Amino acid sequence: MRTAGIYNFLLESTILASIAILLMLLVRRLFRRQLGSRAICFAWLLVAIRLLCPLALPNPIIHEIQTPYNFDQAHIRPIAGQIRVRFNDAVNQVNLRALNSGISSGKTFVEVNDQPIVKLTNRLNHDLYYGRLAHTVLYVYLAGAAGAAGWFVYANARFRRQLKKNRIEPLSGGLLAKYQALCAELHVHPLPVYLTDPLPGACLVGVTRPFIALPLSAAPEDAEQMLLHELWHYKTRDPWWTLLQLLCCVVHWFNPLVWLAAHLSRVDREMKCDEHAAGGMDEENKRRYAAVLVKSAARRALPDLPVLATGMSMTGKNLKLRVGALLQGGKRLLAASVIFAVTASLLLVCAFATADPAAPKAGTFAYNVDEHVNMTRLSPETYQVAALPALSIGSADAALERVMTVLKSSYMRMDLAEGTWTAQKNPVPTVDGGEREGFTVDGEVNGRNIMSYVRPDGTLSYVNVDFPDDWTWDNETRLPMDRVPDFDQLAAYALEAAEYMAPGIQEKLEGMYFLWEAGPGDKDDTRLVYFIFRVPGETDWEMALEYTPERKVWSFGQGNG
Repeated sequence: MRTAGIYNFLLESTILASIAILLMLLVRRLFRRQLGSRAICFAWLLVAIRLLCPLALPNPIIHEIQTPYNFDQAHIRPIAGQIRVRFNDAVNQVNLRALNSGISSGKTFVEVNDQPIVKLTNRLNHDLYYGRLAHTVLYVYLAGAAGAAGWFVYANARFRRQLKKNRIEPLSGGLLAKYQALCAELHVHPLPVYLTDPLPGACLVGVTRPFIALPLSAAPEDAEQMLLHELWHYKTRDPWWTLLQLLCCVVHWFNPLVWLAAHLSRVDREMKCDEHAAGGMDEENKRRYAAVLVKSAARRALPDLPVLATGMSMTGKNLKLRVGALLQGGKRLLAASVIFAVTASLLLVCAFATADPAAPKAGTFAYNVDEHVNMTRLSPETYQVAALPALSIGSADAALERVMTVLKSSYMRMDLAEGTWTAQKNPVPTVDGGEREGFTVDGEVNGRNIMSYVRPDGTLSYVNVDFPDDWTWDNETRLPMDRVPDFDQLAAYALEAAEYMAPGIQEKLEGMYFLWEAGPGDKDDTRLVYFIFRVPGETDWEMALEYTPERKVWSFGQGNG
């Protein structure tokens, strides 16, 4: 699975399930008596489904939050795309403020870039742009999930080991006969029951081969109530609910609301079993049942959250809530429960509607530029130029020399007499999980910033030069192709420059695209045009080309490097 798919699932499920959990806090507090704990437990099940299921249903409305800056719309859905872009914007704001502060204090470009905050934000931007940050965060997430799972396994092993050590004997005698009668009454297969000491309260332990642990010290009449409660846990498949709850905590270990929901749903399942067990009791038997709860609570709550066991014991406010529900009762409104269940189910379906049906399909271009702007397709064969052999760049110095050669070439024509430079090896992750070697080369020439990245074969993944400060932009006016002087020559020049900066690119081209753009300044002879170079299976390459009689490339590069 692509990293993007994991983030789509985690971000969507985290946001939408967290909203559902907050709503459940209100429902539990305000409508428990009208709905009953069974309806509330059903709603918790729907929350767990949203937390664990990676389903994404098409939703045309969600296209409204699709950001055009999400360059991989085929894989990154709108919610994850928005979060990624907003995070990037925040990092850029911090970076820009630090840069402006350094420049205003009279520092050089190299000195400004050497500031810790600038280094950090530059690294975050770089790692976010090339996917390294996504991989790093994913490794942290997986480590956290493994830690949570390991803790659960250890807690269960320790609990089971202690139960086995404290086991005295199987249930026998008159209490066994009463237990078998209870099983027959509830139409459940009798489970093994072991008297255990010490044990604060009865509990149903395990999922695939469950058994009941019963305190040796329990009075016979109390033991009967305990067994009834645990049998209802078994009859309503609560051990599987507990397993589902732990799985939610493993997958969403980073979300405190999920841990809170796990605790609250555990309380609600206990109350659901109380409702079942006390459903046919008279008031005296209900008081006796409540007394058993209080006696168990006098010892301590059992078992802990990570343990795959259900326990009758509970302390504090939760005990007060359970006893109050038993003794005060309250009429359950069947109509309200049905309406609540149907509404919750419909909301669950809506919570899965996170896919943009207008997004490009996987395997096509992630960011389809011609869906957003008017473009003219050109045949690359019409402007074919001589192919260039790949180079061999094996060091930061060689990468710097490659960048300076391109900048001084007839395509960019920069005077590099005055300038400061930094070059370093900086591998970037690839889609298949590997790494591609490369070099970052940044510089400042005559007050103009230059950023570039060079691959070992000499390809410039990008090379960007700051536009002049006195340029202004009119993005409303589009310049038709037939108004660009000597367009065919300009297109051939663009392909020639692209081949020079990325040797071999024309051999892979599916097509060239001309994107007209009203350019800088107010003069007709100072306009920019953009060329898009489309290569199957890759993000588009783009070139900003000034088409004055001298012609000049200001930027060239691939959307994801």
